[in-house]
Amino acid sequence: MKKHITGLNGKEHIFYLVKENGVIGHHTVLNKETHSHSVSCLTDCIFYLIPKRIFALILERDKNILSRLLKGFSHEFDVFIINSKILAQHNVRERTAISIPKLEHFFNENHSFTLSRKDHSNLIGTSVESF
Repeated sequence: MKKHITGLNGKEHIFYLVKENGVIGHHTVLNKETHSHSVSCLTDCIFYLIPKRIFALILERDKNILSRLLKGFSHEFDVFIINSKILAQHNVRERTAISIPKLEHFFNENHSFTLSRKDHSNLIGTSVESF
């Protein structure tokens, strides 16, 4: 799955890829705000929806799950910071070169699929034509 935002110009920016068995939707549940981003499936997916009150009870009663969730937040934040730095400090060719081994590791680890050219360009912050 990909977490992304769409700008006023309709351009999509992918800022995080979610691994198989990943958790989504927890940001909005925990901060009680409207959604700030969208999630789209890159392959067929099965979702398990957990009602907010049950999710809150699980976090309250199971500190192991709470700890794993906090580690997930930390990881996502680190990825966001690193990707922001890459977008700000590297040109398109360099961002493409940096992204290829990262994507290869991500997809090989998940025994998954290849990313479309459009999604890859949206991930590295460029247009398909520049890519």
